Amino acid sequence: MSEVTDINQLGTAGMQALRAGDGKTARQKFEAIAAAGQADISVWIAIALSARIQADWQGVARAADRALSLEPKNLRALILKGDALRNSGDKRGAASFYDLVGRLAPEGDGVSAEMAVELLRVRRLYESHKSELVDHIETRLSALFGHRDGLSARFRQSLDLLAERKQRYIQQPRAFYYPELPDIQFYEPSEFEWTDGLMASSGEIQREFEAARADISAFIPYIHATGNKPVNKDNPLIDSPDWTALFIQKDGVVMDRCSERFANTLAALGGVPQEIIPDRGPSSLISRLAPKARIAAHVGFLNTRLTCHLPLEIPADCGLRVGNETRAWQPNELLIFNDSIEHEAWNNSDRERFVLIFQVWRPEISLEERTWISSVLREIDTYFAG
Repeated sequence: MSEVTDINQLGTAGMQALRAGDGKTARQKFEAIAAAGQADISVWIAIALSARIQADWQGVARAADRALSLEPKNLRALILKGDALRNSGDKRGAASFYDLVGRLAPEGDGVSAEMAVELLRVRRLYESHKSELVDHIETRLSALFGHRDGLSARFRQSLDLLAERKQRYIQQPRAFYYPELPDIQFYEPSEFEWTDGLMASSGEIQREFEAARADISAFIPYIHATGNKPVNKDNPLIDSPDWTALFIQKDGVVMDRCSERFANTLAALGGVPQEIIPDRGPSSLISRLAPKARIAAHVGFLNTRLTCHLPLEIPADCGLRVGNETRAWQPNELLIFNDSIEHEAWNNSDRERFVLIFQVWRPEISLEERTWISSVLREIDTYFAG
């Protein structure tokens, strides 16, 4: 009988024993193949599986390591190494292997039914580990610092990200990215000196809005199809009456009749560090969102500015999500956010929603940098103007 025949017979006998749950016999057969110098990755995995039946976790780890030396991203070997570490008391090591399995595993129907069961088991073990870890941390923090609400919003968000209760979002402007700016979703009005002056004029702004509100013809679709730009026909808000705007300023120009109709609003905005860019800004508008309308998730063009919403008429069941945080508009409260981070808005009520929208320079950008950025954007426009 040839050596190849012997190896094949050992492999067949080993697989039969493995399927029967006879870890001892299976391991003997596969280790005999390894001793003959004929072990490939499947043999080392079979040895690890046999050792797992025997609860010999050191044996599982050794065989899994041999398999991983041949194929570092083999899912079965990674799972076995994670199992060995977990059952040896190394929670951190096990979690690192289970996490890698989750990141490498194909989505959909790309694995066998048996592997799908294993992947589900590993995912549940990893989630259980995460839950236990976060419970431990939050219990200890509570003992040290008191209730979670006493911690800063930034710190609480770090815990939510660690626990994977929230997803991390980053700035992804569509046109111009300015580096080294923080990925802050919402800014608080108290962080800015100019907000008190603006809010002192909120009553006059409200009165001017109410006077203009009746002229619904002044509100035009916010997203308008033009012949020289691609049109996303899947966007239900293109040329739609569901999301309309009354522009007060547009591309740096005060719109017709708005100097008189919105004199107090423009005066209040004069005390705000609006984004002044030739032929681009400032812009300000009253945004109307129809009942049951939704603005799908999207990102803005620049990350050098913040978008501000001053509520004018807000029914119940309206909201704004920026990244992983959702807020509702409240009377006399500004919402200030980074629109280069994915955001969406909705009006689930039976009434219209109105807010005043304007942009300001980000506070992290110096006056000199503002001049440089404005020059870049102006030259982009000059180039395309021919």
